[in-house]
Amino acid sequence: VELRQYHLHPSQTAHYTQQTTLSSPLRTSHLPLALFAYPETGSLPLNTAFHLYHYPGGLSERATLRTQLAKETEWKEYLKNVKGCMMEQRSGIFVEAKIGLDDVKGLKYYVDNPRK
Repeated sequence: VELRQYHLHPSQTAHYTQQTTLSSPLRTSHLPLALFAYPETGSLPLNTAFHLYHYPGGLSERATLRTQLAKETEWKEYLKNVKGCMMEQRSGIFVEAKIGLDDVKGLKYYVDNPRK
């Protein structure tokens, strides 16, 4: 799973949203976009767009798909149109934790008995 966050100039949020909406068919034809949103509460600042992608094939699938998309002329135009909208970009990769049944039992014991 990849979470990409874009902190936008307040005056450019509408332009970014318009361009991102227009590019949606291209984006979703290449990337497994699971969610695009603007959270209004929580730990993110206002005017932060985030995109959540789920790559079942892991990092190798991500690299392949992003390389394919980067070759598209329409994608290059999109990036050129929205680059000025962004003040900051962050990207985080999250991988599934491999835990065993004993680890889960230990966690449950701790939650049920936090003082022990």
